[in-house]
Amino acid sequence: VPIAADVIYDNYFLRTGPGRMFETIRMYATGDRVTLLARERGNNWVLVQTSDNRSGWMNVVGLQLTGDVTPLPIITVPDAQVVHGHVYRTDKTPATLIGVSIASVAEPTPERQDASTTNQQGEWFIYLPLDLDGDWVIGVNSYSPNSNAVNASGTLMGNLPGAQKITLPLAADVNYEFSLLP
Repeated sequence: VPIAADVIYDNYFLRTGPGRMFETIRMYATGDRVTLLARERGNNWVLVQTSDNRSGWMNVVGLQLTGDVTPLPIITVPDAQVVHGHVYRTDKTPATLIGVSIASVAEPTPERQDASTTNQQGEWFIYLPLDLDGDWVIGVNSYSPNSNAVNASGTLMGNLPGAQKITLPLAADVNYEFSLLP
């Protein structure tokens, strides 16, 4: 069943794919209504239909949802490179609500960066356009106070691991695994 949502930021982007480096279709204003039709595997991006009958992808951060996205069908994105993996706590269990980002080594500008947040299984997914290439850096860079890797005082239980260098396009489907350090 589709889920209704309202845009909560002005100039919020509808994109051709589930990532910040995909082309912008149009911008929407606070209060604009969209209908969520499907999601990508990490639950960070949703396929929507807008009130002006356009379809594309929006990040859930900028949407006020009327329900949970997890019952929505998962869409396999055919025109994207998918960089993915897990983040684990120091006790080797999945870490939730941990931020993972990717940035171009040659052009470390906001337009050449993207981020994801781990889901309940500690998984993260970053979708990139097929034409991206070169050296990139990927790493854990943030955490939510609601993460299961945070103690009662809001402090991360462990330390963030170092970043990894990868080269695009990806030659194979590889998981990039991170563990919080003691």
